[in-house]
Amino acid sequence: MRFGMAISNLSSFGGLQRDCLSIARHVAAAGHDVTILTTEIRGAIDPGCQVRIVKTTNPTNPGRDVALGAALAAQRRDFDRIVGFNKLPMLDIYYSGDRSYAKVKQGAWRTFSPRYRTQMQLEQGCFTPGARTSLIMLSERQQSEYQSIWKTPDASGGSRRTSTRRGGCRICGATERASACGRN
Repeated sequence: MRFGMAISNLSSFGGLQRDCLSIARHVAAAGHDVTILTTEIRGAIDPGCQVRIVKTTNPTNPGRDVALGAALAAQRRDFDRIVGFNKLPMLDIYYSGDRSYAKVKQGAWRTFSPRYRTQMQLEQGCFTPGARTSLIMLSERQQSEYQSIWKTPDASGGSRRTSTRRGGCRICGATERASACGRN
């Protein structure tokens, strides 16, 4: 399979970045083609796969995410599955390392912020019940938080999966405990 892994910035530090690199390396080691799409690389890294840098002139995090989302739309045909580590459009799987923006950024004045509106649109694209993105949460608490805000069904609630990271592999699709890509 051809996997696209999308993350706003790639580095050897930061938990989400380390998870992205680890998953990409394991999926590639299992024989899949893996390409990481990012807007920047910070520091020296050895990703163990191809990396495409998406050019953007917007220096803000939401601006980089919008640019990365546009690149995913333009390059969608290059991949069988797209795994995102940021809230982005066009994802098949979202690996959630962050709390809900709706929960963290509260306050009536927030709705007037362009940053808030952009982040909420990106989050809504992943989490509304009609979205087709499968979701991987790091904890049951995180899953409950997103479900309380977005009314996202859990894995048993239909074709859409919202699940915590345990059991079979949520990345390569293997059902056995020790999956082909090494991520359980």
